[in-house]
Amino acid sequence: MHRFLRKLLLCIPLLWLFCLPAAAAVGQPRSGGSYEVLYRNSLAQADAATTVYYSDRFFSHPATEYDAELALASLTMSLSACTTWDSYTDYAVQGNVGREANLAAAYKQLGFSNAVYFHYDKSRNAPSDSAAYSFAQKTWTENGQTKTILAVFLRGAGYGAEWASNLHLGDGAVHEGFSRPAAEAYTAFLQYLAQARQTGTLGDVSLWLSGYSRGGTIANLLAARILNTLPEFTPQNTYVYTFAASAALTADAALTLQWSPADPADNCIFNLLAPADLVTQLFPAAWGYFRNGKDITLPTPQTPAEVAALNALCQDRLDFAVFPTAAEVSGLAQLLAELAQSPAYYHTHYEALLMDLAQHQNTRNAQTAYASLASVIWHHRNDFSALGLFRESCARLPSSFLSLSKLRCLRICHSPDTYLALLRYYS
Repeated sequence: MHRFLRKLLLCIPLLWLFCLPAAAAVGQPRSGGSYEVLYRNSLAQADAATTVYYSDRFFSHPATEYDAELALASLTMSLSACTTWDSYTDYAVQGNVGREANLAAAYKQLGFSNAVYFHYDKSRNAPSDSAAYSFAQKTWTENGQTKTILAVFLRGAGYGAEWASNLHLGDGAVHEGFSRPAAEAYTAFLQYLAQARQTGTLGDVSLWLSGYSRGGTIANLLAARILNTLPEFTPQNTYVYTFAASAALTADAALTLQWSPADPADNCIFNLLAPADLVTQLFPAAWGYFRNGKDITLPTPQTPAEVAALNALCQDRLDFAVFPTAAEVSGLAQLLAELAQSPAYYHTHYEALLMDLAQHQNTRNAQTAYASLASVIWHHRNDFSALGLFRESCARLPSSFLSLSKLRCLRICHSPDTYLALLRYYS
């Protein structure tokens, strides 16, 4: 009897193993192929199609190794995460109108499932320190080994009055308009991760995190917090690519938001920047602002042949020949920093005015547009005097820079077409 009990006790740990959740297949593996993905293209005023190569093998090498093909796939998915052009007719509608449709279709193409979406159902007239984002998963078994890829993409364009949040620097050591949505997305990711674990064994997990513009800036902060607080995510399995991201934190920010490995070889956050993109130079380094990870500035076209090739990649929707130079854009960024004087001065004298103007500009409500603009002007009547300094400061810039074509290019230099063309041509 005692011998039987001893054998039974020895078997209990083995019985516990059989009670563990099995590896539940989620989504479908992709060994490699080209897929068509739609993204919001403001230059074409439509949802444009682009073809991208994707393979689950992207995640078989350490995330510390920069991968040009994964970078392009990351940019493509980040752009698909932007609000669809077709949903513009429902700009002010609160509810599900398909703003995430391009991303949902891209997930299906690449074999991801269990997708969840946050804030895509919000009216684009709603200003707030939030951002739309999404999580998805694929889990499969290969040669007896369970593998999982968790995807996180943040919306970076087509978000309407949320634009005001880009100007919400706040009075702390990190940009509030970016840090608040990063904190919310972190909490949501913890919940998504816990639910994924409940459904089955995840095995070897890789995290794919990316965003463009506003989404890229938030992704940069989110990545640092995940790497600093979740031991299962390391520089080896956390693949982070951001595009056109602003600098959002200073050295005084919480350490959980900073990712600066002692050995540069341990970096897994790559920030891709167009050379003439003003957005990437805000907020300025002169104020102590920086991005986590490694900045990679894409090349500048040097020859007519390069310009022609880049224009062709954009279907001639833009002309790289008339882009301002990196030096001209840096000069403008420096001028803006001097005009705003300091983070504290900007926060006190400019922030509320600029946020209200941005909210007005991105609110679609014809009945109240003029009334709201008048109220903004009246409410900030004392702040407009400070903006008068800008006219005097502009005299220090080269006259050629202030041409209409180059001013228009400030926006285009930040466009998805610019980044897609540069990344495709120079990869």
